[in-house]
Amino acid sequence: LGDVYKRQQTVEDVLKRVPNLDLTPTSMQGQSSQVTHQVSLRGMGNKGTLILVDGRRLAGEDAPETINGYELRRINLHDVDRIEVLRGAASALYGSDAVGGVIQIFMKKPEGASSYAGVTTGSSETSLYGGLNTDKLGKLSLGMSYDLTKVRKDESEGWTNMFGPRRHFSFEGTYEMTDEDSVRFGASFMRESLRQSVQSRGTTWYDNNRQDYHLAYEGTHGKNEYDLKVCHNRLGKHSYLGAGTGYNFDRAEYATSAVEGRVTYRADESHTFTYGTEYRHLEAGSTRYGGSRTDRFQSEGGLTKGYSERGTDQYAFYGADEWKIGKKLLFVPSIRWDHHEDFGSEWSPRAGLTYLMDDHNRFKVNYGFAYRAPSLFERYGDMEETPVPYMTVIVYGNEDLRPEKTRTFDAGYEGEWGKAKGRVTYFYNQARDLIVSKVIGRIPGRGHMTLINSYANVDRATIQGIEGDFHYDFDDHYGIRAAYTYMDGRDDETHEPLSGMARATGLMEVSYTDGKKAPFTVSLAARWNDRYRIESARTGLASLYSYSTMDLSLTKQLGRMMVFAGIDNLFDKTFDTDSSFAIPGRVWKVGAEWKF
Repeated sequence: LGDVYKRQQTVEDVLKRVPNLDLTPTSMQGQSSQVTHQVSLRGMGNKGTLILVDGRRLAGEDAPETINGYELRRINLHDVDRIEVLRGAASALYGSDAVGGVIQIFMKKPEGASSYAGVTTGSSETSLYGGLNTDKLGKLSLGMSYDLTKVRKDESEGWTNMFGPRRHFSFEGTYEMTDEDSVRFGASFMRESLRQSVQSRGTTWYDNNRQDYHLAYEGTHGKNEYDLKVCHNRLGKHSYLGAGTGYNFDRAEYATSAVEGRVTYRADESHTFTYGTEYRHLEAGSTRYGGSRTDRFQSEGGLTKGYSERGTDQYAFYGADEWKIGKKLLFVPSIRWDHHEDFGSEWSPRAGLTYLMDDHNRFKVNYGFAYRAPSLFERYGDMEETPVPYMTVIVYGNEDLRPEKTRTFDAGYEGEWGKAKGRVTYFYNQARDLIVSKVIGRIPGRGHMTLINSYANVDRATIQGIEGDFHYDFDDHYGIRAAYTYMDGRDDETHEPLSGMARATGLMEVSYTDGKKAPFTVSLAARWNDRYRIESARTGLASLYSYSTMDLSLTKQLGRMMVFAGIDNLFDKTFDTDSSFAIPGRVWKVGAEWKF
């Protein structure tokens, strides 16, 4: 992570400048404060993007509207070493959910004695953070970090955001058995105690906590590299609202346990084989699950609710070959077989071809298949919410859902030319059996509407577009970056545009550094969305939103201290509260970090 990108407050802030990654904030109609946000690659939505942390899936919400929506704010940015974004179908390596792409977040490893501490403040949140790595204790290296964040209250038109404290603590260790073999282990803990106030209904409290435990072995023996991972993580959620006869609550718990073994075999200069196996067990329980059974009842505040538990097992085998054909061609075929306890077996093949024109220019073509199994909530959900005073939403799962399946193709060119580099790619995704939320009933009342929703498979949809980005360094001081994406997504049967995506997005960023040993850096970035389509939950009618924002970032190194400041949405672009769309207004932040 570069200095300008790293001096942000959340992983979400860092990823805002990744081309064709949609992080558009979302909210309920009539609410000006952000509730959650999209995490969508190539128009495939939240549920089509897989987020991994050091190769691990983290337990989280499983309703389509909230999958990944909170995740990027729950990961401690100060523990992050680097982030890689893989666009396009990746089920051949990662299995279910990697339909639009993968966001792979790699965390820091304890290496050598060091420590750091920092503080940030701003209009959206404040935080105090730090970390410590020990010197080697024989063959053992240890590290720990913490982050104490307070999300500030943002109130408008009787609504607030979710505000309050969020805490992170993590512990990492590496034991070097030999020069070629090591064991990595760790644990992390997150707790957030947030609340949200709505003038018409009072305050809802959210108490969420996560634990993540992981153990990994890495070794190299001859031509083989071995990687074995074992992990378990859980997310517990508790929310409650009101008192007396107006009291309401919900509880949920999500857990993921996984074992994966992978071998990389470098056969010769032409072939590098990768093969492995994975087992994953998912468990979830919630007062928002129903379906054909209720396992027990939970009582709180004089109210009793049914609580249902569900679970599923999945296992897989996969393999790939990096095949160098002469000096110009690289061919990478890969395939994965997944077996889902409830849906049976799925094959996910993929093939990629790279033609090296020379050391600086290359063409790439990829073709593959991906799938996504329905989430437990999509199958067993049973929820009733009153998000705004004039509307109640009831959501039922559908136990007859089928997995989504996608066929993808992309072709592009990338190259470097002196001070410049860039790429352009055409992509085509055809999905069938897409799982969508459909209104199956409307019950009008006096000043109130009750919407009844359920999930269903639709026939086919096609998303295609062109994405490109370009970098140019004028000299050692000035640089420019531009990115543009045009995307068209439609229902193949009705030919209607798909919601939850923009027709075009763009980014233009200018940066400056004085090039000194203790550098001063400035970045000014403009982002725009053209014809972002949103359907109103109340009326079912679609609206288009076009807007642009500008962000300013500054950093200065002062010996062992780095100071930084920034303003997002410099000109305070917002939307009226009667719209179905909301973005945060102007946000400022300042901070400093010390390294010891």
